[in-house]
Amino acid sequence: MCCVEKMIVGNHRLALQGFAKPKSRLGFVTGKHFKVSYEVTNIGSQIFPGGVLRVVISWPNGQFVRSDFRIKALSPNEKIKTDPFITAPMAEGYGLFMGKIEASDNRPVVIESPPGRIRTPEESFYSIFSKTPEEIYTKWALIVAIIALIWTSVVETLNLLLAFGILKLIATDLFSLTNLFAPLIAAFAYFFLLSFWVHERKLQKRLSGLVLLGIFIGSLLVSAFVTILIAVTHYDQFFPYTVLLFAPVAEETSKLIGLLFVVFFFSKLHMTKSEIIRLGGGIGMGFGIFETFSYIVEGAGLQATVSRLMVSVPFHISSAMLIGFGFAKGYVSEQILILLLAIALHSLSNLLAVYNAFLQGIVFWILLSILLFFNSKSISPE
Repeated sequence: MCCVEKMIVGNHRLALQGFAKPKSRLGFVTGKHFKVSYEVTNIGSQIFPGGVLRVVISWPNGQFVRSDFRIKALSPNEKIKTDPFITAPMAEGYGLFMGKIEASDNRPVVIESPPGRIRTPEESFYSIFSKTPEEIYTKWALIVAIIALIWTSVVETLNLLLAFGILKLIATDLFSLTNLFAPLIAAFAYFFLLSFWVHERKLQKRLSGLVLLGIFIGSLLVSAFVTILIAVTHYDQFFPYTVLLFAPVAEETSKLIGLLFVVFFFSKLHMTKSEIIRLGGGIGMGFGIFETFSYIVEGAGLQATVSRLMVSVPFHISSAMLIGFGFAKGYVSEQILILLLAIALHSLSNLLAVYNAFLQGIVFWILLSILLFFNSKSISPE
């Protein structure tokens, strides 16, 4: 303590605090505004004549914001709070606040935060943590998906109790309807809305447009390819080879053809790797929705429809995103390997659908979570 006392004798002693408040309800989000103010307290025994507070807010990507604030003369123990300063996080991670105060009488100023702990201009006296919009919305989308899975499990358990006469309820149709809406809400929130929650406005419109284009291509072109292959080869009649080989090869190859079609005819879009991957996901969603409706037309019951919406659609999104990742890599060998991986995952999905549909859902929701998270982290206005 003696060293501190020697250091501050004859100097001005000021305590400096920061107060930041995000304008977004989601907290501190990259690209979203927040306001910050500073409180300066004269903790010395002499009058501070006034001066300038200079604060630099630095971010992990090397960007920074510098702002200056006038400080009036302060008597001992007197404090002043600056007017709110509005800025925005420039990167994900910790924003560090470094401060320096220059007195009007040119005497050295010792900054303490909290009182008793001296801070140099290179040391942070305050910090906040910022997340990306994609990370936040992916987290909440995953929560929605988990709730939907739990709700489906609860309703199916109740349906079993009803079927065996263990539980008597009148409004069984109400449970069936809510069971149908749960996966629809989950799939919509988890995939489609993510394209709207990108903080760059131009990128937001472009990404959502690519998703819509992918859904259109998947539900029409890719579905048409698969329908034609079935009509020509009749591979749907060769069980179990249909489930384990023919359907995975035909459907995953058709998704790749749909992606090639879009990239070739819309070459002027100059899509980035992350956009190609998200486009692939849109194609998978379009194909999965079309396939589900085809099952409904063929007479599939409510339980089968719910199962397809809950499990098959997320799987088709995942496999098509994988194919998009392979295509974005640019190397033919990697494209072929990833296409084979998508086919293998399709075979696994079909196998799990026969033996354990619940495990199938868990596996492919996790896969979709991983793909969407890393794809969202890579989105940038290239």
